[in-house]
Amino acid sequence: MKFLFISLVSVIVFLTGCSTPEKTQSSTPLPSLDKDYTDVSVMIQMMSILKTHYVDENKVEDGKLFESAMHGIASNLDPYSGYEPPRTHKESSNRRNGELSGIGVVIAKPAKNDLLVVNVIPGSPADKAKIKPGDTVVAIDGKNLKPLNLYQCQKLLQGNNGTKVSLTLRSSGKTVNKTLIRRKVIMPSVKNAMVINKDIGYIKITSFTLHSAGEFRKALAKLKQKNIRSLIIDLRNNTGGHVQSTVDTISQLLPPGKIIMTAHGRNPEKKQIVRSKKIANLTAETKMPIVILVNFFTASSAEIFSSALRDNKRAQLVGTRTFGKGTLLHVIRLANGGALRYSSGRYITPSGKFIEGKGLQPDYKVLIPAEQLFRLTSQQKKYPGIIKPAIKNAVKDTQLEKAVNLLSPIPKTKTEKKSPVHEPAVR
Repeated sequence: MKFLFISLVSVIVFLTGCSTPEKTQSSTPLPSLDKDYTDVSVMIQMMSILKTHYVDENKVEDGKLFESAMHGIASNLDPYSGYEPPRTHKESSNRRNGELSGIGVVIAKPAKNDLLVVNVIPGSPADKAKIKPGDTVVAIDGKNLKPLNLYQCQKLLQGNNGTKVSLTLRSSGKTVNKTLIRRKVIMPSVKNAMVINKDIGYIKITSFTLHSAGEFRKALAKLKQKNIRSLIIDLRNNTGGHVQSTVDTISQLLPPGKIIMTAHGRNPEKKQIVRSKKIANLTAETKMPIVILVNFFTASSAEIFSSALRDNKRAQLVGTRTFGKGTLLHVIRLANGGALRYSSGRYITPSGKFIEGKGLQPDYKVLIPAEQLFRLTSQQKKYPGIIKPAIKNAVKDTQLEKAVNLLSPIPKTKTEKKSPVHEPAVR
């Protein structure tokens, strides 16, 4: 599958990208300057004027002007498309695979606002610097972030291993300056596999990297050895990932041949139906009751995962509306070693819904107040799978509580005769 789902609302700056292995097209012939490219002569004229007369000569070197033009062509199309220069493309590829030289944060960028820290990767430079979810980044290396978009902020945070980056943050009502050293950050995408409430399995998936399907397979096998009877999959703050890895993970929970999504490109009549598949040496878990936790930062491939399991009657969703990223992205490597990332299509869920800008509505809506949301995210790092840890000012995870209640056995009453007490039921 050649589609790439890029997280819209947040990008893990070490991250989470969303891709299948990219297609290399270095041999693609460059277009001839025919009537379809007559405006190119105007662009060349403009570049010539700037190169000759612009006051700062170093800003108008040929390479810089052409790169700026390529950035503009792609980024003006939509919020997801863009040009990746050769010097950053390798890092972008690593990020989509789940590793990067950076500081290890998940970020969101509301338009013309400060950069928001959604999550912090354990053990990362940001974690060691005590940056917390809910902190806002005002400036990077002295550069004001409000006018910038998400990818521009991401670019400022990236850099070579061992290099320094200075951040101005607002944390707990105070403005602080911190200098971090970029490091290679590798994050397991499947975390905190544990048993809660005696026989309910809990798995957190933070993103869908190349390794997620294998990690999930091991985590689920480990939990089944502990005789779990139901499963909670936590996709809150999961902003997307590799399509193929997402399909491979879904296929561990669906019978082969079930529709996962239907995609189409420029021509809506030409559709590609993506189905679950048989995983070698694995019998899919198709009976165990499942609840998926979602929130507004659940996006892209995480929405595909959620809709595929719900629409095939394998799971219920608990939480809040998801982000709504229904656009397919494609990454093509260019002749100069850079890459073009562009929207190549859209997809609909198995039930026929287009979620772009709408998201998925949960089966059980459970709101967590905004002032508690980021505190909860930070709390979950230390106390995963616990509804309310015994600590000062703990936030109660009412979404997890609802999932546990749905999967807990229904108590036997006097009128019931053969309903087993320990059989989990989705209520």
